[in-house]
Amino acid sequence: MSDLVRALVRTIYAYMRLLGLKNFEIDFNTGKTWTTRSGTIFAAVMNILKISSYN
Repeated sequence: MSDLVRALVRTIYAYMRLLGLKNFEIDFNTGKTWTTRSGTIFAAVMNILKISSYN
């Protein structure tokens, strides 16, 4: 993977994590993914906060 593509993937991944749209972790060195309890809870809390802020 080129450096530009790797930087774009990392940027998009971080942005999606902050929005709560990703509930899994990525090992950027191997490309493997896995779910974690803390990642799932963080995604759920972020989605609840987004839904509650629409009022």
